[in-house]
Amino acid sequence: RGDPELIAAQSNLAICLRDAGSSVEAMTLLTEASRSTTDVRARLKLDQIIAVILADTGRLEEASVVLSNCLAQASRTLDDGHSDVLTAQANLAMVYAQLGQLDKAVSIQSDVMDRFEISYGPDHPSTLSARSNYALLLNEMGTSDAALDLLNDLVAARTRILGSDHPDTLQSRLLCAKSTRDIGNSSLALAMYSDLIS
Repeated sequence: RGDPELIAAQSNLAICLRDAGSSVEAMTLLTEASRSTTDVRARLKLDQIIAVILADTGRLEEASVVLSNCLAQASRTLDDGHSDVLTAQANLAMVYAQLGQLDKAVSIQSDVMDRFEISYGPDHPSTLSARSNYALLLNEMGTSDAALDLLNDLVAARTRILGSDHPDTLQSRLLCAKSTRDIGNSSLALAMYSDLIS
């Protein structure tokens, strides 16, 4: 009970069960694992998987409660800038976005982005991912111009750091093309999509 290797095995099995469509069994396993460990980081990771399964099954309010509670517990022992805490906060932001609470989601994700940059630097993969998520939320809010500016910077950064053909760079270029279309510049968006396909 509570053995780190057992917890990791239970977590991996739960993910496999979720992927196989057995959400109830996955939830049972994760809940048991979460109750049997006192390790804060392990609990944080387990609760995030629980929240993902809840969100998958349309139980978004419950997912937000699970994430809020696990973050409250983690804040007692982990630093605010800890990567596990920031990842959980980013997941909470995405749940709020799905609930239609975009102001909350943008506020949390903005803070996550800033903290990743301070703790890990502007070029760290997690910082770049946080920027991408923030841009997506800005686009959802209807502030497509601001989202496009951020995505253009992100494309430049990922091209410089990862190369032009890296999947993350291509994903950023795809989001950039979508935002360009969203602001009404269809001809430029079409050129961007064509360039991506080639």
